[in-house]
Amino acid sequence: MSITLKNDGTNNYGEVSSIPTGNYPQNNYSQPYVHVDDSYYYTKPKRGGLDSSTIENISVVSEYIIYGAIALAAICFLALAFFGPKSLEGMYGFIKLIGTVQTLAILFDAVFQVFYKKQSVLLIVIALLLSGFYPLARGWVIDGQIDTKAIIVEVAYMVSLLIFFVTIL
Repeated sequence: MSITLKNDGTNNYGEVSSIPTGNYPQNNYSQPYVHVDDSYYYTKPKRGGLDSSTIENISVVSEYIIYGAIALAAICFLALAFFGPKSLEGMYGFIKLIGTVQTLAILFDAVFQVFYKKQSVLLIVIALLLSGFYPLARGWVIDGQIDTKAIIVEVAYMVSLLIFFVTIL
């Protein structure tokens, strides 16, 4: 038993076949074909001697280093607030050390994002002027949305600073 298709797309039994038959109008494009060079998506170029997977790995690690530096600063400010400093000079040196570590981590990430991942130069400006808000700006510039971890770390940092400044009065 053989089923032959008529020109209207139905078989001998009147059932519609899934095999298209008949004449269909051709698409009329202004160009005969569109050539898209998609070789970039298969082999990403190296930047500064690093391939794209290494750049992504460094970016993720530097993100967690930033979160860790801000969380460490929050913990240190809370420890200073609750246990008090032994001397004002020691507290001043400790706060400078915390700020320096946090600023270096933020500046490293901002420079890396701009020069290796080709992100906006606005990240360096925010890292220099508003380093406390850098994780929020980083998420907005890179991903288009602010990460929940960044919000949690920022709130914890701001609360610890508030507690520290209230207790120091």
